[in-house]
Amino acid sequence: MAQKMVEGGLPAGKLGHIPTFVRPRTPRPFAERRRRICYVGRMERIKGIEVLLDAFEIARRQGLDDEVELVFAGNLDTPGAAALRARLRARSVPGVRLVGQIDEAAVIDLILSCLLSVVPSLWYENTPNSLLESLACGTPVIASDLGSMREVVAGTGVGLLFRPGDADALADTLQHALTAVDLEEMGRDAYAQACGRYGVALHVDRLEGVLADVQDRRRGDAGSVS
Repeated sequence: MAQKMVEGGLPAGKLGHIPTFVRPRTPRPFAERRRRICYVGRMERIKGIEVLLDAFEIARRQGLDDEVELVFAGNLDTPGAAALRARLRARSVPGVRLVGQIDEAAVIDLILSCLLSVVPSLWYENTPNSLLESLACGTPVIASDLGSMREVVAGTGVGLLFRPGDADALADTLQHALTAVDLEEMGRDAYAQACGRYGVALHVDRLEGVLADVQDRRRGDAGSVS
């Protein structure tokens, strides 16, 4: 977001970057999790839900384990959800479930039950809550290589990135994650990032730093006037 604001003409020296915080959950051992992938969020095309469905279907054709299921959680009274349901009625994809909008406790329980969560957005996201909640649950993330999602995932060990909008690339990434990655280790890294980089205490410290900086600048401006 800060980079986009700079590209839009705002001075970099007057911008501060304070990531969203998240409250850590109690991670569930991977031995107790289901062979499950989840998407949690708005059921709209710009969120990449059709790309995810395409990718899951491609992965199925390429030999994805029959036990793996894909769960979409989000409001089904949207045009995006209607399009997804129409596609599933026209061509059933085994293992796909649409559970609708669920409360916070159910969302956390769903993420804790999964091996992976997916954030397949087609547009720039300002650090999606679903991504941070996944880290807080110790659940690795597969996300579009775009904007803040790249910032959270790239080089941190918390998950994997794929080309935005590319269902084939996402299918390959899903297969790779489920067959060639130590997801438990990745989940530990995800939880560590949630507790550290996106912890509440660090967020408060950053806010206090910004306020202190503003106060110092105002004092400096007042002194120069006098």
